[in-house]
Formats: sequence, C-alpha cells, structure tokens
Amino acid sequence: MVDQPSPPSLQAIPEVSNSLQGLYDTVSALVQNVRGLSGQTPRQSGPSPKNPSQPKTKQGTKKDTSSRFTEVNRKTETVKIMNPDDATQYVIVTQITSLTMQDAVTGETWTWTL
Repeated sequence: MVDQPSPPSLQAIPEVSNSLQGLYDTVSALVQNVRGLSGQTPRQSGPSPKNPSQPKTKQGTKKDTSSRFTEVNRKTETVKIMNPDDATQYVIVTQITSLTMQDAVTGETWTWTL
C-alpha cells in the first residue's frame, strides 16, 4: 500500500452575483483552486507587498520547481479543423493524443489518451 498525502484544502467558491466584481471574485477563486490542485503558484512579474524580496535569477523570477507531477511522455498529431459551413475556412493544430505524467511523491505514473 502506498502512503498518500492528505488532500489539499480548497477555498470556497463564492456565488456569482450580477456584478462584474462578483464574476471576477468567482473566477479568481476557481483559478486559485486549480493552481492549488496542480501544484502551481501564482505568477508575479516582480516583488509584491506579500513577497518584497522575491528571489531573482539572470532570466528574471526564480522558476517554481515544486510541481508534484512531471511530464514523462507526450504523443501528438497534426489535425485540420474545418468550418462545417465553408471548407475553405480551417485551422491546423497540434493535438495531444497521449500524455504520461509521473507523481514526484509516490512515483506512480498515469497515462491519458484521446
């Protein structure tokens, strides 16, 4: 049996009100929860009141290396997506068809396929 870490604590998502500020607050809470679940931290362009002595490297802000999952393998294919009403309108995109990630804590891997 593999020891699992405790679940992350998530902030409550406020109900959307009929104002721009209410929508902003709801989206911000959702973004923070996704970042917390994925091991990301908010990106900052420079020192802030919460973090005035942010470490710097030659390239700028120090890179966050605390991600729990690491990409191990990725398979892609090029796909042409056409407008069903006009075949002359299309985009060509690179689509991920398979992605393998490894958990840095447990060492387990998982693979997602399209």
